[in-house]
Amino acid sequence: SDGTEIRILRQLALAENHRHLSIVFIGGWGTVVQNWELALNELGQDFDVYYVETREKQSSKLTRDSVNNLDRLSCDIIEVVDYFKISEQRKLHIR
Repeated sequence: SDGTEIRILRQLALAENHRHLSIVFIGGWGTVVQNWELALNELGQDFDVYYVETREKQSSKLTRDSVNNLDRLSCDIIEVVDYFKISEQRKLHIR
């Protein structure tokens, strides 16, 4: 990590609906969570959802050493998966 803090919003599915899969959702540069609220709420009924706010958002706490490029975004995603211990068996890939 380069010391930057990013905001992660997490919604855990209710036990009775849970499909035992997790979605790491990256809305994309320039979008905000409100744009995805309906989709995230729907997905959150059955899946654990982790919404990653990317580094250019105001919610980020940047340092002097912060880098903002696609390589660093990839590292952020890996760090989120590791931090929340999302296993390969629990990940749902959507393209």
